Amino acid sequence: MKHDPIGDLIRQSGDHPGPLDEILLWKTRLDKLHSIDAQLESAVAVDILRNLEEANSQYATSFQHVRKDIAKVKIEEHFMQTFTSLRSNIIFFPL
Repeated sequence: MKHDPIGDLIRQSGDHPGPLDEILLWKTRLDKLHSIDAQLESAVAVDILRNLEEANSQYATSFQHVRKDIAKVKIEEHFMQTFTSLRSNIIFFPL
C-alpha cells in the first residue's frame, strides 16, 4: 500500500499542481481503495478466503493483512481528502 503522493500529484497535474489538483488526487485514491474494498467484500472473494482458511493456507493470513491494510489506508486517505478540502476552502474563501 505504498504511495508517493507528491510523485503522483506531479505525474497527474504537472510541475505546478494547485490545491484542487491535490483534492482530486486524494478523491481518486480514495475511490480506488473503495473499489478494491468492494471487490474484496464480494461473494467470490469471501468464498475464496473461506476456502483458504479451511485449507489452513498461508495465503489466508496474507489476504486478511491486505484487507486490514486497505481499511487503515482508507481512513488515512479520507483524512487527507478532508484536510486538503478544508485547506482549500481557507485558501479560496478566507475569513
